[in-house]
Amino acid sequence: MKNRLLMVLCSVFCILFASTALAQSFDSVEACSSLETAVKKATKISEGLSALLVDENIVAKDYLAQLYEGSKILSQAGEAFFKASDDYESACRNALLQANAGGELMQLYEIYLQPLDYAQQFFVRAKAAAVSLKRQGDVDSLTQMSAEFQAASLKIIDMCKNDVGEANVSGCRALETRLIKIMP
Repeated sequence: MKNRLLMVLCSVFCILFASTALAQSFDSVEACSSLETAVKKATKISEGLSALLVDENIVAKDYLAQLYEGSKILSQAGEAFFKASDDYESACRNALLQANAGGELMQLYEIYLQPLDYAQQFFVRAKAAAVSLKRQGDVDSLTQMSAEFQAASLKIIDMCKNDVGEANVSGCRALETRLIKIMP
């Protein structure tokens, strides 16, 4: 009788535990929601890059002013992004990984690419402006910075592929394709 009661209790516990683990989703994990909110703030900051270096006939004075403004925005957005990541990413990823919610992890990587899109597009426009103004030193510097930025961005894709599991890796590949399309 004792063994039977113990088996029933273990079964109930296992069912409750399994249903709790399965119930974990990106939106239900507090750390993931907080991470999303914080990364959206970084994305909002990054949106300021969209207004910079858009004039194809930019003059050197405006180029330098907008390049400086862009560097300030990149710094602010990067700071906000890394603070969000430091504060919430581990708890979010761990909760979803423990729940075997690899597909839910796609949301993490999707929100990570949003501020990166703005930054990468800014680098493309900055380099094009430097080329048109014949500022070879800037072209070289922007090429190097862009390459480093691309490498860091692609590491996020690698993390995605490692985290989500084979069944969900196609989502990571789609994000990789999207990222590569905006790379120079």
